[in-house]
Amino acid sequence: MGSERRRTIDCVAWWRSSRFRAFIREARLRSCYIFGRARTGHPLDTENATDRIAREARHQNRRMEHALAGELELRDRFYFINRAANARYDGLLAGLKGKRVVVVGSSDCGVTPLAREGVYVEGTDISPLSIEKLQRSIEKEGLGEFASARVMNAEDLQYAPASLDMITCSGVLHHIDTEKALRSWARSLKPDGAVVLFEPLALHPFVALFRVVTPHMRTPDEHPLRTRDFRLMAKYFAVVQRSDYGLLTPLCAGIAMIPGLRRVAVRLLPWLEAADSGVLKRFPLMGNFCWLTVVRLARPVDRGP
Repeated sequence: MGSERRRTIDCVAWWRSSRFRAFIREARLRSCYIFGRARTGHPLDTENATDRIAREARHQNRRMEHALAGELELRDRFYFINRAANARYDGLLAGLKGKRVVVVGSSDCGVTPLAREGVYVEGTDISPLSIEKLQRSIEKEGLGEFASARVMNAEDLQYAPASLDMITCSGVLHHIDTEKALRSWARSLKPDGAVVLFEPLALHPFVALFRVVTPHMRTPDEHPLRTRDFRLMAKYFAVVQRSDYGLLTPLCAGIAMIPGLRRVAVRLLPWLEAADSGVLKRFPLMGNFCWLTVVRLARPVDRGP
């Protein structure tokens, strides 16, 4: 009886604590954006850009510190369900030998594979630790002729106008101001250049709930893509080609999180991938409720400085 009473007291104390109230405020903020109830329509509209970028840099540095220590993130347990989207993204990066490419939000898997294929590629990131790690990988593989790395704000790329053949971006655009980034990227690309994106979408109910209850995994500035973001893409690029993934497959993520059931999730994945493909082919608008999208942007539009 005494232990039950202590547990009850502990629960009441946590419920009354400032930590719990902060959790609720964070969850309400995220749910307002996810389900479209925010007054501004976008979490970055009224944000101080300097503070926001510094906050993002600190967050990415912490993630890299944990990665360098060999620690896995919770998401690493279920990201295997993204294989179809990954295949599409990698396919759009084929045939770039001799081209000049910038990887926004870089990592070894984004830069060094392209450099091995003879692509002139530079990795950029807001996190100094990420750039240090990438630079060590470049030196270790002897790829200095083709690859380089430097700290840079993705919303303000420091390249000459019309100088890049391609910009790649995996899981970065939803961390930053969409319009500032797209404007900078369109300015930096050659007329026949392109952007390839791999990004989360906002409206999948299961994934949206996961985001609400795991605020520690991200900054409050993150904004999975919505219709507004695709309208901005069309503003700065004449061609917007979109492929959506993860309508039913996120169910495998939930199963994989249960101890002992990862193999079940892996075996179920091909069936749900096939179901996704059939549903999205028949009802394309259901793509708005998927988890992920892979987008190719081409023919940048000159919008001035």
